[in-house]
Amino acid sequence: MLGRTVGASENFFDVGGNSLLLIRLRDRLRTALDREVDVVDLFRHSTVRAMATFLGGAPATDAPSAAGERVQSRAQARAEAMRARGRVRQTSTPIPRKR
Repeated sequence: MLGRTVGASENFFDVGGNSLLLIRLRDRLRTALDREVDVVDLFRHSTVRAMATFLGGAPATDAPSAAGERVQSRAQARAEAMRARGRVRQTSTPIPRKR
């Protein structure tokens, strides 16, 4: 999927995965396992180990709380990087400056 070997505990997104590849992965899992696999579950269980545990029916130890925290910290890092580059989206109408 990613063009390289990925360790069992490496996060899919940390090693170069993205939402489009996640959809491809979901389709491959559906075909290979002949069962429904939800994209939300792939986000929640974003390591090979966590997904294997989830698909096997046992509670995964590194998902969803630890995975959720990693996703949150990556999102915060992205937002900070965009702010530093001056590429922040406006969520409301900006207030004009007085001249």
